[in-house]
Order: sequence, then C-alpha cells, then structure tokens
Amino acid sequence: HPGIEVILTLEKHGVPFTGATSKCYEPTRKEMKDACTKHGIATPNFVFAKTEKDVEKAIKMLKFPLFVKHHNSYASVDISRASKVMSPAGLRRQAKKIISKHGAALIEEYIDGLECTVLIAETPGKPKEPTTYTPVQYEFPEGESFKHSDMKFVDYGGLKTFPVPDKKLAKQLREECAKFFIAMNAESFARCDIRVDKDGTPYILEINMNCGVYFEPEAYGSADFCIDLNPEGHVGFTQKLVDAAFARHKSKIL
Repeated sequence: HPGIEVILTLEKHGVPFTGATSKCYEPTRKEMKDACTKHGIATPNFVFAKTEKDVEKAIKMLKFPLFVKHHNSYASVDISRASKVMSPAGLRRQAKKIISKHGAALIEEYIDGLECTVLIAETPGKPKEPTTYTPVQYEFPEGESFKHSDMKFVDYGGLKTFPVPDKKLAKQLREECAKFFIAMNAESFARCDIRVDKDGTPYILEINMNCGVYFEPEAYGSADFCIDLNPEGHVGFTQKLVDAAFARHKSKIL
C-alpha cells in the first residue's frame, strides 16, 4: 500500500480517500499495547527486548510458553513455528535471532486456546460507532496451533475458517475489537487478531490497518471471509468505505 507521504499529501489537499488515515496508519506494537492498557483491553503480558538483559527480564516476569515476534511487524514477518518457545534456552535462542535481525523483539505470553479475527469498518458519519463483521475462528491443521507466515502464504490450504460458533464469545469479540479500533483512533477499516484462552477471555494481539482484502475466492484472506459472511458482501463493504470517506471529508469542511 502507499507510503505515509501519499496519505499526508491527500490530507493536506483535503481529498477524500479510503484506507487508513495518518491518525493510525502503521501503528507500532508499543502504541497498540499502550492503547490496550489505557482502555482496559486484555492483551498478553509482554516485554520489549533489545538486549540480553531484557530477555532475562522476560524470563523472570513472564510465564512460559512465550511467543517471540518482530517488535513492529506486519504480514507475519518472521513468525514461524520456532516463534513459540517453551523454555528459557529456547527464548534466548529465538530472541537473539530476532533482535540481531531487527534490532528488537516483542516477547509475549502465549495464549493457549482459540485464534479469531474480526474485521472492523468505519460507519459513515458515525466514527465512534464502527461496524464489526461476523468474527471468524481458525481451525489449524494437525500439529499447528497458531498462524505463521508459511501458513498464510504457502500452506494456507490446510487452514479452515468459520464463523465463531459461540454467540456470547462472538458478541464479546465484536465489542472488544470495536473498542480497540476507537482507542487506536483508527479510520476506514482494519482487522483485529485475537487469542481466546481456555476460560473464554479474549486477548487482543494486534490491529492490522489496510489489511489484505479482495483476494480471489480460492485464496481468500481473513478479511474476505469476514466480508463473505455479510449479506452485502464485498460490494457493500466497498460502498461503506467510500461513504465513510466522504462523510469524514464533509465533517472537516463544516
């Protein structure tokens, strides 16, 4: 997608456009964690690590298993089966790899349970009342328990998606993700990824602004599955984005 310079130029000239605005374009992992903390939204306990000392801090503070991520990633960059670590030795090894490659790592407690995703779109004329689409739950192939880059882009045929069957959980996911969308000052559309623990508590992992969408049916992305469960489909989703862009533009003129 276009760089922030394009977005800033469109905003400078007062042109309506769809997609993320400069308010929340490529939010950092720290901004996401801060928003969750400030607004009382559950998110996995974490440590940002740049040094060996930080990694040792994570070993003392957090409960294993742990998950090691790029400190500010998108598109599952460097998320692999090795990202989930079960021991201090495993953490030191994986954290060293990510820190040496990217300068820092986000170390989180791994939430054992379900993985779900929710698509959110700005409601035209009602920026504080975003529209949430039917939450989708993943069923992983045997031997897998989380989404990683190979599963997203190589072996996606084994990944199954379906509407979250638990109605109470689906409602909770929609509410938490709408709350997070607002907390992040997000506009236009985004997709939130969530892990749900064995007790049914949802933990926000991240918000994906300008998430992938409009893939071919045989290679649908997560957002496409969410849209497909809505009677308005992709046409209705697109119209909503356009209407929201014009409504946002109009509110700034008035």
